[in-house]
Amino acid sequence: MRDLKVVDYSVVSGEVSFPYIPGYLAFREAPLMLKAFLKLKIKNRDLIIMVNGHGIAHPRGLGIASHIGLVLNKPSMGVAKKLLVGEVSRISGREVIILNNRIVGIVVSGERSKEKYYVTIGYKISVEDLEYYIERTFNYRYRYTKPPYPIYLADKISREVAKGTESLFKWISTRKHIFSKDPDIENQI
Repeated sequence: MRDLKVVDYSVVSGEVSFPYIPGYLAFREAPLMLKAFLKLKIKNRDLIIMVNGHGIAHPRGLGIASHIGLVLNKPSMGVAKKLLVGEVSRISGREVIILNNRIVGIVVSGERSKEKYYVTIGYKISVEDLEYYIERTFNYRYRYTKPPYPIYLADKISREVAKGTESLFKWISTRKHIFSKDPDIENQI
């Protein structure tokens, strides 16, 4: 994504062989996420990976966002709807997640909603980086009370894929404004 425009995406499917066990999401979902990432044409560009799950605010300090970042050696951050570990404290007007006396994330809540998102350090990223990406992806024009725009779009694309390829193409064709037309990006893909 550049300026909240999709520059590349990939879709993969496959069997999930690991059962759902709370705290072990990476073992269940990371293999397919990694496969999808490796299909991207722009993977060598500077980027940050935003994962629907936790980073280091995790019982073992390595949630799915950290796991993905570590395996790919790319900066990553996690976005979750539930806090697994740590405490929320208010520091300088901002709700932050504290774990082992260290700030490991930021709490984002919508102005008109009680919904909260726990945005956490994944891998090779700082709290200041989290703030930078929060300001750019939790945008009131893109449903501030919803997940960050990249997560929102990934969820929408996956739901359309589940309905079938034709449904995905129809969905994209009605939303061309969110897909990049930048020739510089097109040449790098």
